[in-house]
Amino acid sequence: MVKGANLLKADLAALAAVYGVICAASPSTYRFLDRVYLVFHEAGHVIFGFFGEFIGDLGGSLMQVLIPAIMVVYFFARRQRYSAAITLLL
Repeated sequence: MVKGANLLKADLAALAAVYGVICAASPSTYRFLDRVYLVFHEAGHVIFGFFGEFIGDLGGSLMQVLIPAIMVVYFFARRQRYSAAITLLL
């Protein structure tokens, strides 16, 4: 059973890598994950807007980077290295 689970993880990682290459090849194309990141981005403007206009403007990009980084740290702390790797990849 462990062999099959590892094979499935390898297949999903390869699929995520192919998706990443496709996204990198045509960055102007709008994809599903862009909608997810848009929500984080816009929430960052609202959340960091309480600290002033300048920080509020930067808050969108900051939140867009912070959320995946927090998730990677969480996965590593729980020793879920596969989940952390996929989060970093996407």
